[in-house]
Amino acid sequence: MSHPSGLDILRQLRIQGYGGKVVVLGGQSTQSLTSEAMRLGTLQIVGCPFNANQVLGAAGVATTLINLIMIFKWQFTCD
Repeated sequence: MSHPSGLDILRQLRIQGYGGKVVVLGGQSTQSLTSEAMRLGTLQIVGCPFNANQVLGAAGVATTLINLIMIFKWQFTCD
């Protein structure tokens, strides 16, 4: 039996209503897969092979993006 791909799991999360931010680790990094992952709301993709510094860097970028989005939303709701 084959295992679902990361994109399959991400699609199922979105179908089930999960709207959280996602950082994808590993897997193939082709343009079509990257485009599909970004369309599904992925903030960062870290391809294989990866190390701890790359994972921490991706998490830092994702956190910064989330904070910027929250600030942006707050500014427009306070006007």
